[in-house]
Amino acid sequence: IGVTAVLLRLLQRIRQRVEDGRISLDKFPSELARPTYYLFTGGIILIAIAVAFPFIPVLNSPSVAALLGFLLLLVIIGSWDAIRNAIAGVMLLYSQAFTVGDRIKIGDIEGIVFDRNGLVTRLRTSKNEVIALPHSQFLRQEVVNYTASL
Repeated sequence: IGVTAVLLRLLQRIRQRVEDGRISLDKFPSELARPTYYLFTGGIILIAIAVAFPFIPVLNSPSVAALLGFLLLLVIIGSWDAIRNAIAGVMLLYSQAFTVGDRIKIGDIEGIVFDRNGLVTRLRTSKNEVIALPHSQFLRQEVVNYTASL
């Protein structure tokens, strides 16, 4: 637990320095510091849980492990679309295919990106309609960015 806390504190300080511009990394925009921090934090916490799991006496029995595995499988199956959209969102974020303010076209839908979150991107069309597109749709169709410069 102590090692995990130290690692998380170190990651937080690095993130703050990258966001403030005190640390600059080639080809790594400062706006990616926060999502990268959250990804690393989640990974470190999952590893810490996996390492601590055998040391918890109640969870050491095969029946409890089987029950937890079954429950985890149910959660994964039940939230498969959300997981797929979250993974696609991370891929879109790091590929930097578009940012907020860009005019894009995906399939038959064209508009200006005004919001991006973990699961959807929102576009405002020329008719002032707001369309929320799940991130997994961006991986299945071609995205044309009219704003991006070469």
